[in-house]
Amino acid sequence: MLNIPDWGKPVLSTVKCDGIIIAMHLGFELNKDTFLYQIPALDVSHKSKSPGTILLKSILDYIVDFKLDCFDMGYGLEDYKFRYMNDSVLYSTIVKFKHPLLNIFYRFKFL
Repeated sequence: MLNIPDWGKPVLSTVKCDGIIIAMHLGFELNKDTFLYQIPALDVSHKSKSPGTILLKSILDYIVDFKLDCFDMGYGLEDYKFRYMNDSVLYSTIVKFKHPLLNIFYRFKFL
C-alpha cells in the first residue's frame, strides 16, 4: 500500500487569461497557522503578463484572509522568494545509500 503523507488541506489556485488557465498552484494548509507553497506551474508563453506574480499575490491574499501566520515557500533559493520573505530556515537532507560507491557518486554529482 502506498504511504501518502497527510499534508493537510489542499488548496488549488489558478490565474486565467481569456478563460484559459495560465498559472496554477497546489499548496497545503498544514495546520491552523501554516500554508505550504508547494507546486506552482505556469504557461511560459504568457510570461510577459507576470502570471506567477499574480498567482503569488492571490495566495498571499488567501493567507491574510484566513489569518494564517506562516507562509512556507519550501525548498529552493529561487530569486522571487527573497522578495516576499522576512525570515528563513536552512533545510538540509542527508542521503545514505547501502552501497558505498553510490555514496561517492551522490557526493560528487550533487554537492
